[in-house]
Amino acid sequence: MGAQQAGEDVPEGLLEPLADGEHGGEIVLLPGKAKVQLSPVLSQQGVVFTDLLTAESQYPALLEKVMGKIVKPEDGKFAALAEGYAETGIFLYVPKGVTNEQPLHSLFWGPGSRLAYISHVLVYLEEGSSVTYVHEAASPNEEGGQTLHAGAVEIYIGPSASLRFVELQSWGDHVWNFSHERVQVDRDGKIDWIFGSLGSRLTKNFLDVDLVGQGSEGRMSGFYFTDNAQHLDHDTQHNHLAPNTTSDLLFKGALLG
Repeated sequence: MGAQQAGEDVPEGLLEPLADGEHGGEIVLLPGKAKVQLSPVLSQQGVVFTDLLTAESQYPALLEKVMGKIVKPEDGKFAALAEGYAETGIFLYVPKGVTNEQPLHSLFWGPGSRLAYISHVLVYLEEGSSVTYVHEAASPNEEGGQTLHAGAVEIYIGPSASLRFVELQSWGDHVWNFSHERVQVDRDGKIDWIFGSLGSRLTKNFLDVDLVGQGSEGRMSGFYFTDNAQHLDHDTQHNHLAPNTTSDLLFKGALLG
């Protein structure tokens, strides 16, 4: 972390649900701390939705199920950076057979310039579970500054489990954003992965869906909207590693200036 760190005021619009209703849980990641809320009903069902540092201290056995198992340091230098030095992040665990109708939401707010933010998002769904999870990364514009974000996202979807993962980024125009993200889908599991990319000076995302179980399904869709000198690069792969797997991919965008 470097100099010129701004205040932590988060625009209210970023904390509102994307649709009618309420979040089942919400985490706001701020420089040096996290604010965590989770519905008592979900907590009683065994759902874990917390920040990375809390997960490391309170749920190490659950965290071990996914950390470093899907995205590996040898995947690239930014993957190694995120795996080894993540200072902030999210851990979501959904037990066997638990379904949740209220979306979970997390926001990574990264103000300031001349900084390096390093994050790690981990999701593990047991057999037959289902959840919708929305993760956003955002920051104000810092004119004349530069900031780096390096991130890793590791997701495991168990047999017959289902995840709708909405990933949004509206980084400031001064942010250079790199991430390695991979979803592993087991037998008859489903992933619906939705992207919205609006910000950053440069984004390079490696986005993989590994269909490792028979009958698994993967869908990737997204939109991007850029102007001036912005450069967004989504490097996508669907890897069919078992029989009777299906996938679909659709991105649309608009470029201005």
